[in-house]
Amino acid sequence: MASILRSGLDDGLALLENSFLERASEEPIVVLDDYHQAGPSPGLDLCLERLSGSLGGHVHWMIAVRQTLELDSVRKMHARGMVLDIGHPTLAFTANEVSLLFECSYGVPLTPEPPWPPNSGVYAANALAGT
Repeated sequence: MASILRSGLDDGLALLENSFLERASEEPIVVLDDYHQAGPSPGLDLCLERLSGSLGGHVHWMIAVRQTLELDSVRKMHARGMVLDIGHPTLAFTANEVSLLFECSYGVPLTPEPPWPPNSGVYAANALAGT
């Protein structure tokens, strides 16, 4: 049974590889958002390892994760300067941005002292929901 699954996986990955290689002149982009949400997934890691290893220079990769991917092919792309890490300091909202978001989107002005007691998630959720 495992060999049948492995064979099917190999066939599927070969189809994906060929499809990307046929479109290499179009500079295809592979986007994997929240890759970490898959949890520990050796099968998914194997697929990414194989595809990124065989297609690394033929496609653009955008992989959003909350921790470093410990895959050989990703490390090789890092070493070749093919990876741009955008970390927490760049992605995190500033206090001013959060304040503008609440005021413009929710109509709730934020003050230095929140109008609800600490750890009162229910009250905050109701305030955001407008109830």
